[in-house]
Parts: sequence; structure tokens; C-alpha cells
Amino acid sequence: MSDSDNVRSKRLAKLGKSNSNHLSHDRLDADVKTDRTTLKPKRQKSDSSETKMTVSNQNSAKDNQSHSRERADINVWVGHHLESILKATLSNDERKTRDYFALQTSLGEDEDLNIGTNLTYDLIDPALLEVLTEQGTSRFYRSPMDYLFDTWQKAGVEKRFIRSDDSLASEKMRVLNEVLRLSSSYASIMFQVPDMFANEVKTTDLIEVFWKNIDKYELFLIDIIDRAVENDTILELLNAVITPLTLKLQSLEYNGDIDYMKILSVIQLFLSNKAVASTFYKMDEFHPANLKGADFENKTLLGRILRISPLLPAMATANYSDLSSKPLIMKTHESIQAEYDILIARLFSICDRLVRSGKDSRSAFLKWLADVVNTNHLRRGEQADPKKIASDALMLNLTLILVKFSQPFLNFLNNKKINKIAMDYLDHNNKLLDLSEETKINATIEEYNNYYKKEQTVESPLNFISECFYLLLTYIHYGLGGLFISADRTSNIIKQLSQQLKKFDELVAQRNASMNNPMMKMLYNTKVKPLKLELQKCKAQKLSLQMFFLHRNMQLDVFEIIIGCITFFMKLIDPTHKYPDTRIKIPLHDYEDDTEKMEDVEYTRKLAPVPFRFYPEMFLEGIINYCHYISRFNNNPMFRNDAKLERLVEFAVLILRCPELVSNPHLKARLVEVLFFGSLPLRNGTDGYMISIFTDNKIVRENLMFCLLDFYVMVEKTGASSQFYDKFNSRYHISYILEKLWKFDYFKKSLKLISEEMPHVFIRLIARMLNDTTYLLDESLNHLHTIGACQREIEARSKGKPAEMPDSDKDLQTKLGESERMAKSFVQLSNKTVLLFDLFTQETPRSFVIVELVDRLAGMLDYNIVALVGPKYNELKVKNPEEYRFDPGELLFRLCSIFINLSMENEFVDAVARDERSFRPECFKKAINILYRVGKVPNQEFENKLLTFSKRAADKKAEEEEEESELGEIPDEFLDPLMFTLMKDPVKLPHSKVSIDRSVIKAHLMNDPTDPFNRTPLKIEDVKEDEELRSKIQAWIKKRKQAIRQEKAKKRLDEQPKENNSEDANGDVNMSV
Repeated sequence: MSDSDNVRSKRLAKLGKSNSNHLSHDRLDADVKTDRTTLKPKRQKSDSSETKMTVSNQNSAKDNQSHSRERADINVWVGHHLESILKATLSNDERKTRDYFALQTSLGEDEDLNIGTNLTYDLIDPALLEVLTEQGTSRFYRSPMDYLFDTWQKAGVEKRFIRSDDSLASEKMRVLNEVLRLSSSYASIMFQVPDMFANEVKTTDLIEVFWKNIDKYELFLIDIIDRAVENDTILELLNAVITPLTLKLQSLEYNGDIDYMKILSVIQLFLSNKAVASTFYKMDEFHPANLKGADFENKTLLGRILRISPLLPAMATANYSDLSSKPLIMKTHESIQAEYDILIARLFSICDRLVRSGKDSRSAFLKWLADVVNTNHLRRGEQADPKKIASDALMLNLTLILVKFSQPFLNFLNNKKINKIAMDYLDHNNKLLDLSEETKINATIEEYNNYYKKEQTVESPLNFISECFYLLLTYIHYGLGGLFISADRTSNIIKQLSQQLKKFDELVAQRNASMNNPMMKMLYNTKVKPLKLELQKCKAQKLSLQMFFLHRNMQLDVFEIIIGCITFFMKLIDPTHKYPDTRIKIPLHDYEDDTEKMEDVEYTRKLAPVPFRFYPEMFLEGIINYCHYISRFNNNPMFRNDAKLERLVEFAVLILRCPELVSNPHLKARLVEVLFFGSLPLRNGTDGYMISIFTDNKIVRENLMFCLLDFYVMVEKTGASSQFYDKFNSRYHISYILEKLWKFDYFKKSLKLISEEMPHVFIRLIARMLNDTTYLLDESLNHLHTIGACQREIEARSKGKPAEMPDSDKDLQTKLGESERMAKSFVQLSNKTVLLFDLFTQETPRSFVIVELVDRLAGMLDYNIVALVGPKYNELKVKNPEEYRFDPGELLFRLCSIFINLSMENEFVDAVARDERSFRPECFKKAINILYRVGKVPNQEFENKLLTFSKRAADKKAEEEEEESELGEIPDEFLDPLMFTLMKDPVKLPHSKVSIDRSVIKAHLMNDPTDPFNRTPLKIEDVKEDEELRSKIQAWIKKRKQAIRQEKAKKRLDEQPKENNSEDANGDVNMSV
């Protein structure tokens, strides 16, 4: 016997067993005993003697006759309807055999059946079997499935015509139900064992007929599924149908049709049966072993199903084939967003069925989700090969599905279920996620391994809420986070392709070539045309990503979940773990103005709360990255969403205010940028959408100023190779926020309070501001000088004048382009830093005249005043200065304002006077004249204060120059080794043993905590008073001053007239003494 025959025999045996079981429950005893011949009532005789009966006998006879008539009626009904439904007959009448399958007489070999000319209940199965496996259905039907569907459908129609008051209703229903059962059972077998049927059956064609006409076959398919469940063949049916369907999903062109929706409908029909859903995970391709990255998308059932998305390249290209206008693009966005909503709901429904069908199915689904993300960590890599990792389509869908699973317990309005999330997640040894190589929030991997030793972890299972929550966090990072990388990568590719096409256009223009030229035509077809097609695909891909980020309703759902995650972490950080029921107290630790402790990572790490410090950093990074990226978009989910936004801002303030929580400066920088975007004015000119939270929320209001000032300092070192430039971006954002807060008196008072109560923190801030301003202004003015020179040179050469610069035309354009790019950045940054100096010096001028900083501050201001109004100021003239945000009048006004703000501080006046390099009193008069010309002098008082200050500084300078000249040449041992000025407060460095002025070394340590002579670590507390040198200096000064006084006394004596009698010109005697 062949394999197919074996399979067929087994299937039939199983079906026969099921059939006999079914009959044993449903068949009436009378049906078993009654033969299948037509029952005719007996005729009554007229002879009274023969028909005498008692009344009871007469009644009994009537009942028997009635029963006989009913049996006759039901048999006729069954025979007639089965013949019509099965399209088969036992009759030899040619009229019938012409329109029906003529069943063989072999059906009558079973004596028990006592076959007549009518089909009976017991002949349903043999009749179907003969038609399907022996005769074949091609005589009347295209396929055996068409025959079964027709049979099933006709039986269903007949059921609807049976009246409830029909005395034979139960008999009729039993027959029709059997037809329905057997037709759907054979249909199920046809998917699994197509070879057993007389006609050729191609399973792929069969499946295609069903999914393409699912509306027609929906109820039939449900019945087929039910029969497979009853016959315990559901796994075989699933493998036979679902696997080909998922492969079809993978191969669809997605050219605008909705075939994928029909296939999803079939899959949903299967999973609507709980028994099927609970078996789904047992399928051959549910979760094969040893898969990596993209394999989960291409080689697993769920991967092929859940990848369907508008983000698929083919679908994106089809959706955005017309990019002719922005309104058309926005309309396309709206249409796709609506379709995407429906799609995600359906995909979630599929996953939800798996989760709800039982513990084993739920565990298998979660394990699959975990393995997908565990093998796709490279999605966050900038150089990752897209072919080796899961696509944005799949990862975004999985993230959104997890968002929907998390909504019940991360609901913003009901935080009770958040308590069900396991805070001791890291204690569990059976975690689904691979966290072994993940960077921790504020701990080394070694510290993590020592704290969570394997033998101390627990094996108890985690609840679904916990598993779902931590999977969600991971998908937010690698799923959504991967989208941000893809978006940036796609934008870069578009830029590169556009540049290449532009070069081709320039080449055609230079050569004045026609596209009819064979060489140009070949070049176009081989190079340019593929580039244009690729550019079109990339633009479509970018728009499909944009569609998602602009989908406000979907983003609102994601943002609510983000806020739920933030709530959990704030609860985890809270020492009482009672947040949000009770407010968290900020700061968590008081550093008492000890800047060294605040900057000491090792010290702050020990204060970090457990287990928060050991959590993977990517849990927080995903949340912060999402907020950072989505805040760039207009109408983002933070806008007009104050209740949730308030929690985000509180979280940002908590992270920024407490240095022990997060050590990664990049995460803090992104949080600051989120606050920056929330500070930007709206289109109608009103305050940014976060400003009201900054001013009204008590926790935020009390801590925001310190957060911003502290991070302004801390961002100096990010650990990245680009840290020197990174800090300027963050400081620009901080400066902008502070500018917007400055109109509120509360924040001005807050700044003053910090300067008084935390002087070390504030001094450190001023030092960083001074460094930035010095560098940024210098770079800005240098690049503007280069731009002006290049522009003038290019213009001169265009007029035929001889070149004054050695650069070639090409090099000149390159130099101009580089300086323009740098100037746009540096000028904008320097503007904000100078503005910050102006604002701060107005409020707390005393903080800016400490000995460590005042000389550097004076020198920086003097130098830039000279640059703007001195003899070379014309070299800063450039074409279209607004392109670089360069407003020389505004910059000059701000610098002069800073001078005025500090003009009453004697230490500042003295420092300006000591600035031999740049202080020019005449520049202040010239500055006033220029400010008058550009309308920047607010009032007469402004001019008076500036010129009065200039005169005071000039007088002081003259006085000091006189004193210095009187002291004469200073011995080298009394000169500061860095500044070469006379030391007034000498100290000795502990390692290099060099003596240096205290103010100089304090200024140095503000920026570099090392000994300037041997680079060893150094703190100001480590230096020692050099009493011996101080005594020598003081003695030398005393001696020099005494000598000077003696010289002056002697000179005055020498200049006094001698007492003698002398005559005047007239000969009179002068009597005056």
C-alpha cells in the first residue's frame, strides 16, 4: 500500500470513528430498527366482524398508522433532499443520471442498509466518499472543493427553511447537520491530504480561492476549522493552510490593492477559535531554532504576518508615487494613517488571541518577541546592514502591538495596575531579555554581576504584565529607536543621490550636450535613471516614516505609554516607592555646594538608588530618544497634552537635578533639548507649550534653574570624540531656555539665591561661560573676517582686477563655503552666550568680579570691543550678514551693557585697567557713536554710565602705570610663572614645587584640575602658602616704595627756591619768603 493510501486509510478511519461517535449520540433507536424501505399504511377491511376492536385498540392502530405515515414522509423528504444536496442518486433513470452523480450499486452490498432507490442518512458518508474519491467531481464542478462547498451551502439553506413547529424538524436537522459535518470534514481533509481525491487538487490553488473569496467562504471555513478541531487534526490543517498564506504575504507586491487584508481575514478566522489559537505555537515554523536578525521576519510565521506595514519599501513606493505637491502628500498621509490604524488593530487582534488562548501559547509568543529583539540590537547601529536585521516595518508593528498590550496597566488616569510590574525584575534568572551586555544606568557590568550573583537569583515566573512591560521598554529602544536611525540614514542617502544627479546636470550644461547624443543617452540609462529610481524610493521611504511620526492619534497612544513608563521609573527612584500617590522630594541628596562631589562619578554612583542604578540604560534611553525625536514635529503628542507633559518635565528635572541618577551626559543633553523645543514660541507668537509648566509646577519651578546651570557646567565633558562641539549645542539650548524664563521674576531671584548660597557652583558656571564666550566670539569674528575677504576677492576677480589672495578660484569658493557654514553656527552660539552674560551680570554683578575670573572677563570684553569698533572693524563687513545671524550693532550693545552692569564694581574697574593688551578708552566713545547710528542707545543714562566707567578705568590705568614705572624692573623670582605679573599672594604647588599667584592657579583650576607644570591632579586645597616668598615680595615692595618716597622728597627739596634777597626787574627788592 502506498504512503498516500496509508494516509487516506488513517484519515478515513479517524473520520469513521468520529462519524460513529456522532451517530451513537444522535441516532434514534427507531431509525436503527426500521428498514429503509418506504412504509405504506395498511388498508382497513369493511367486514365488521373482522374489524371489531376495543376503543383502546382502535386508538393504538391510529397511532401506528400516524407513525408509519411520518416514517414514510421523512424517508421521502430525506431521499429527495439528499439527492438534491449531494447531487447524487441511486436511481438508474437516465433523466436523473444526466443531472446527478450516479452512485454505484456497491453501496447496497451492506445487507443492513437494505438499500432502495432513495438515499438515506446512513448513505451520506458513502455517497460523498464515492463521489470524491472514485467518480470525481469534474463532471459538474471545477474542483472537489467547489462540490463540497455547494453541498455544504445547500444543506445550510435547507436548514433555514425547516419550521420549528414541524413534527419532523429534529429528524430533518439531524440529516442536514450530518451533511454539513461531513462536507466540512472532507474539505478539511482536502487541505491536508489532497492526493486521496479522484480529481487533482493543488493546495496552493485551493488556498488562493479561499483567501481571494473569503467573504464567500467565511462560514464554510469556520465549519472546516471546527471539524478539524473535532477530528484532532487542527495542527495538520494549520501547517497546510497558514504556512502558505504567510509565504504569500511575503511575496505580495503591495501595489495598492488590499489582498493582504483578505489573507489576514483568513488568519483571524482560524485564531478566532480558541482551540486553534492555543495550538498555533506548535506549528513547524512558529519559532525555528538558531534564527538571527532578519531571519525572524523571513522564516517565522508571525514575522511574515506582522511585517505588513506602509513602511515596507514596496508599499511606500506604491503609496507615494506622486510627490508633486505638499497638499497631495498630506492627503496621502491621512489616507494611509487611517488604513494603518485598521491594520494595527487587526495585527493586535491576532496576537491578542494567542495571548488569551492559554499559558503555553502566551509564553511561546512572549519568547518569540524576546528573541526577535534580542537578535536585533544592531538596529541602533549607524553602520548596520539593513539586510541582516529586522525591518522597520516589523519592529514598529511589534512595538505598537506591545503598546496596545500595555495600555491597561500603563493608563495615565489609572495608575493602580502599575504596582503589578515587578521592581525586582533583575532578581529573576528566567528573564526573557538578554541584558548581559547592556550598559547599566549608573553601574559597571562588573558591579552588576557582583550584586546579582547567579546563585542568588530566583526562578519564580514573572507575571504577564511584567514581561510585557520590560519587552515594551526594549522595543521602544530598538524598535522605535531604530526608526530614528533609519530616518537619518535615509535623509543622508537622499542628499547624496541629489548631489550626484546635480553633478550630472552640471556636466550636461557644461558640455552643452543633448540627450539625443548616444553617449549621453547611454550614460543616462546606465547611471542617471537608476539613481532617479533609487531617489524616488528613498523619498517614498522617508515620507512613509514621516506619515507615522505625523500620525497624532497613534503618537498620543505611544506618548501615554511613554508617560506610564516614566511614572514607573519615578516610582522606582522614589525612596518611598509611593509615587505618584505622593510627591517625590527633589533633590534626593544634598551636596552642600561641593562641586567636586557633584563631578565625582564614583562618589555619585554610590548614592544611586538600587535597583534603578543596575537597570539597563537602554530602558531610559528609548524613552528619552522618543521624546527627543518626536518633539521636532509640529503638533507632536506633547502639544496641548499638559497633564502628561507635566510628568515628563518633572522626570527631566529629576534626572538633571540629581547627578547620582544618570551618569550619561548624552541622555541629559537630549532631555535639555526636549525642554528647549518646548520653549520655542508657537506660530501665533505665544510662549512655548512647556513654559506654563516651568512657571506653575512647584517641583519644576524650584529646581529648573539649578538643573540648567549645573548641566551647563557638566556638559563640558561628554566622553565622546566630539565633546568639544557637543557642549556648545547643549549650552545654546540652555541659554535659550533661560532667556525665555528671564521675564519671570521668580527665576531671577532663583539665580541670585544660587549665586549666594552655592557660590562654588556659580563660580564654576561663570568660568565655563567665560571660556565659551571667548572661544565663540573669537571663532565667529575670524570666520566673518574670512567671509568678507573671500567675498571681496571674488567680486574683484569677477571685475577683472588682479588677485590679492593666493588661493585659486576653486579654493576660494571652498574656503568661503567652509567659513559660511562655521560662522552660522558659531555666531548663533556666541549671541546666546553674550546675552546670558548680559542677563546674569544685571542680576548678580558681584559674582562676576571674583579674583579668579575678573581679569579674564575684562580681557575678553575689551578685546571684542576693539574688534567691533577698532581700526579693523571694516574687515568684518559681509554681504547679507543676517544669513549668519550676525548683527554687529546688537552684539556691541550687549557687550557695552555688560560693562555698564559691572561698572560699579571696583574689582572690575581695576581689572579693565590692568588689561594692557586690549583696553582702549577711545573705543568706548566710538562704540557710543556707532550705537547711536544704529539706534541701539536706549537713553542718555546708558551713554553716561559707559563713558564714566571708561574714564574711571583710564584713570586707574594711568595710576597703575605710574606705580609700575616707579617699582622699576621686578626680579624674576617675584613674577608669576604663567602671567608674568608681580605675585601678591604666592602659593606653592605640592608636586611641581613651583610658586604661583593664588588667583592665577585658581583661574587655571577652573578649567583644568591639574598642575600646569607637570599635569598631575591638583585641587586648590592642596596648594601651600609660600610665606617665605610672600615676605620677600612684601619686603622688596616696601623697600622700593621707601626708596621712591626718598627720591621724591629729595626731588621736591631740590626744586624748592633758595631764600635770598633779589631784585625784581624794576630794581625793587623782593621781600617775600
